[in-house]
Amino acid sequence: MKFHSPITRAAYYVGPLLLWMLIIFALSTDVASADKTRSAVSSIMRRVLPGLANRLSPQMVDRIDWNIRKTAHVTEYAILAILAFRAIGFGNPTFRNRNVVLPFLIGVLYAASDEYHQSFSATREGRAADVFFDSFGVTLGLLLCLWHRLATAYPLRGSAGEKREEEKSLEEHAAQVGSSAP
Repeated sequence: MKFHSPITRAAYYVGPLLLWMLIIFALSTDVASADKTRSAVSSIMRRVLPGLANRLSPQMVDRIDWNIRKTAHVTEYAILAILAFRAIGFGNPTFRNRNVVLPFLIGVLYAASDEYHQSFSATREGRAADVFFDSFGVTLGLLLCLWHRLATAYPLRGSAGEKREEEKSLEEHAAQVGSSAP
């Protein structure tokens, strides 16, 4: 992709990362507290699975909410890592160690600062365990980036029965040379 200015290029690569960081920051307030998500989980379960929802104890609903919240931690930080990987690479196809190290540091440090931010909210708590879940998400996101990079750098040749055109032409050439020999 061609950019007309360095500012446009920076906005294209760094803008989504900054926007995602703002979303995480906003979700770290009372808006997404456990009290609010727990009632939302109960409400959704009552609408989608009314028979099951009536049989769940409050502890079971809490456990389901906890699982959803931790999965959200992993997912939001995996997305953060993917966007940081993209921003650090800045469109450069050359791979460097910093393409992994810097996004990892950005993700883990942002997770720690996010938990610190939550400690100032009346209905939230900053927890070291959540930094672990966030860091796991960062690691997962970076592993996905590296897998994608390897998958696109070395494309598969096709199915086992197919041969590439150049292999076919080499075999044809070898057959012609072999048939012209005495």
